[in-house]
Amino acid sequence: MKKICFFINNMGYSGGTERVTSVIINQLCNDGFEVHVVNLNGSDEPFFSLNHAVVYSSLSNVSGGGVKNFFKTVLNLRNYLKKHSIATLVDVESMLAIYAVPAVLFLGINHIVWEHFNYHVDLGRKIRRLARHLAALFADNIVTLTERDKHFWLKGACCRAVITAIPNPVSFGVSLNKADITNKVFLSVGRLTDQKGFDLLLESWQEVVKFYPDWKLKIVGSGDKGDSLKSLAFNLGLADSVVLIPATPNIQEHYMNASIYVMSSRFEGFPMVLLEAMHFGLPIVSFDCDTGPRELIEPGITGWLAKPEDINSLSEVMINAINAFGDTDFYSEISFNAVTRARLFSVYSAVGKWKNLL
Repeated sequence: MKKICFFINNMGYSGGTERVTSVIINQLCNDGFEVHVVNLNGSDEPFFSLNHAVVYSSLSNVSGGGVKNFFKTVLNLRNYLKKHSIATLVDVESMLAIYAVPAVLFLGINHIVWEHFNYHVDLGRKIRRLARHLAALFADNIVTLTERDKHFWLKGACCRAVITAIPNPVSFGVSLNKADITNKVFLSVGRLTDQKGFDLLLESWQEVVKFYPDWKLKIVGSGDKGDSLKSLAFNLGLADSVVLIPATPNIQEHYMNASIYVMSSRFEGFPMVLLEAMHFGLPIVSFDCDTGPRELIEPGITGWLAKPEDINSLSEVMINAINAFGDTDFYSEISFNAVTRARLFSVYSAVGKWKNLL
């Protein structure tokens, strides 16, 4: 039985990275692989359910930064890989290559780096750029989420590694849900961080609710921007039309009770939430950020794109969507198209591509 180890920052987080990782891991377990999860800063329990056969652990005895802890982390990871005779190591996020590249040195382990942002996003951290260059030179494979990001990598890095684009899969089974415009709910899901642009969404929503005061905006997620977003909603006079809901592993009910999905991210890798929303038949309104929305959304077919980080453009597109969906037949058509598009991203297709690399 081939042993695969997924090295991740923290499976206790509730984001799309952790969700899709759990989906891939569970399917690999079902297909007979022995799967290990090693958290860099992990919690005792994953946020999303994992197959009972997964070997789950954490490098929790290492904390803080600095040279001393860097070498301790590398050594602990290396010892784990040797002890368990791991055949393939998957870094869930390219930043972790900074530890993994030296940890696998001379062990003969197949090393895969799984990019979850896009090549141009470094969040102002030079170490992230260094990690990507190390991955390009020393990893065996790099997995990007889109063909566009694969191009970014090939153009921006000196790549010895083979680069393969594998889009994220839908994380749910077949849905019998029929999206309903009469719910009058815009839904947005994600970690409450600067990346997700919920501040921009609230400013855009201020304009939408002037024309459609009977509509609601639901934001589902947790994170360090929660308090500031609540304050912003209050200061903008949106307390009656905006609902902030903590992150939940049972997100399906929120998709099923929405009418339109809106995404306001400043940047992405391949947004799971768009795929999930389309799976439940929700038309999409999204900023045209790098990368992912343009790969999923066909304007006028499955949804609409707004100019990146432009609150006026986003509010205009949301208002136009509501107006267009006064024609319920058109809403049903867009909803059907969204479901059809989402079906192209099955778990079996994604895992099949992963197996070619393992």
